[in-house]
Amino acid sequence: MAQINQQEAERRNQLAQEYQRMLLDRQKKLQASLIEEQRMLFDRNWQSGKIYRSMETALRNDPDLLPSEYVKKEMGWLFPKVINEQNRDVLLAYIDRVTEYPYATGYSRRSFRSRSYSSHAEQIGELIRSFLVGNLIHFPLHQILGRELPEDAQAYMDRSGVWSNCGYNAWQVAYALDTHDAKAEEAVRRILTEENNGGTMTRELIRGILFSHRTDFYDLLGQLLLAARLQEGLRQAICESADGGTVEGFLTILRVIADHNLIRFSSVKRAVGVWLGLLSEETRDLERISAKSLELVMGCLTDSAIREECLTCEDSMKLYIALWSLGFTDVENAVEQVQRISEQGSHHQLLTAGYFVSNLHENYIGHRIAKR
Repeated sequence: MAQINQQEAERRNQLAQEYQRMLLDRQKKLQASLIEEQRMLFDRNWQSGKIYRSMETALRNDPDLLPSEYVKKEMGWLFPKVINEQNRDVLLAYIDRVTEYPYATGYSRRSFRSRSYSSHAEQIGELIRSFLVGNLIHFPLHQILGRELPEDAQAYMDRSGVWSNCGYNAWQVAYALDTHDAKAEEAVRRILTEENNGGTMTRELIRGILFSHRTDFYDLLGQLLLAARLQEGLRQAICESADGGTVEGFLTILRVIADHNLIRFSSVKRAVGVWLGLLSEETRDLERISAKSLELVMGCLTDSAIREECLTCEDSMKLYIALWSLGFTDVENAVEQVQRISEQGSHHQLLTAGYFVSNLHENYIGHRIAKR
């Protein structure tokens, strides 16, 4: 029996290797068909490329320009050579809605939103690039989630590890849920509600639910967070992703954390610290994050009277979280308050406002404040 199992493992490993070679060959042929500046979008230094810089400049110079209009006019070469028709629909469905999500990306991001598309230029670039990566496999989402792929593709997915290479991106999940794709809905619901599904739970799935506008799936994700128990990795993935989606999705997760005192877990404290920009790389900074911090976040986001009171106080944490709560929905409102503090605030308030500005992650906004 052991020999049979070993032979089967070797056979599946061979299938996985062959499928991976096919994907790599496809990627090489695609890039070979593109001109140099187009290939730059695949590069890790893509932000220095002409295509990205031109898009960023166009969005900044014309506030009324829709990203979808720019992409269709100036980046039409993407379709269908690089991005197929199905994924084209997904991309164009969300590229004009990026202002619903924070404009910064990555672990060091802050949870700020802006009405200006130019502030979201990097996020728009990342959204486009999420359809360029070689680990996207062209099968219906429900087949990938339900492990219903052809044997060679499934062997490749099992070998590569779905957490880091799941074969789909978060925007595809959001699109499937927002367009009520019944098969995809069933697959996502099954993963969220059935036990022992660690093999199909991914960060992209979590992010996709939060990118969507489906409150019923927010609730299911909140229930999964509550049921995580000893699964610290799952709890961390949900909480660290919570601020990257819609405001309502974030508030759903925030209420679960507050109502069930999940702030007692270090992974949740770390996530809250990331949202707020209050953590450095040193673990001891977790001591700064408490139930009081969470109460202030909830209060400032949901009660304007609490927020207004905090905006005029001398308590650094209260003032900072009040400014953060304004930036969470529209960074321009926070900038207005920073301007008021710069003109009327105390020295202590000025220091707090300065720290807040350093966390904006948007050089153009910071430059405007400095000019004032």
